[in-house]
Amino acid sequence: MTTREDDGILEVNLTGTYYNAGYGAGELCSVHSSSPSCESVLDAFRSIDPSLSPNSTSTDLFASWVTIFSTHMRFTYTNDSQYSISIGSIYPHGYGKNSTAFSTLVPFAKAEFVVENEKVVGFGLNIIGDDGDAQSGSVEETAEVWFVKTNLDSSTTRDPSLDSALDSALFSLWHSIGFF
Repeated sequence: MTTREDDGILEVNLTGTYYNAGYGAGELCSVHSSSPSCESVLDAFRSIDPSLSPNSTSTDLFASWVTIFSTHMRFTYTNDSQYSISIGSIYPHGYGKNSTAFSTLVPFAKAEFVVENEKVVGFGLNIIGDDGDAQSGSVEETAEVWFVKTNLDSSTTRDPSLDSALDSALFSLWHSIGFF
């Protein structure tokens, strides 16, 4: 996805594989992505949002994120180099006798992409509502989690011991909003 500078959006391709030592590698897709893994992710999102055709001008990014509480992530453009991240599960064929597609996506975190010399370096992720102490420094230095853009194959696995930490954070968030 190449974003448009005239809309105040970065004019770089944010899609591709990103890596963090604890969370492993994941592929961010746009509505224009055509890899088999992205097609699968986009099929799930299109089941709940039919406007996401390959002809769409959406600047959102999409990813698979399979944990006990989620199957997918959606990065929704907010401004400059920042996106709001929603995490949850998508049920493209409904659940039980109800075959209507639905999702449990809820806002979870914010991402800020870093671009140097017209190339994406990575993005920092910060959990929503976790303001902590005000910190100064680069995005990489102040992010709760830093993902570097790589040329790795997205099949690289996450450290499973960290899945429980993310699942615990998701459970706390969803419990606080009355989901459980």
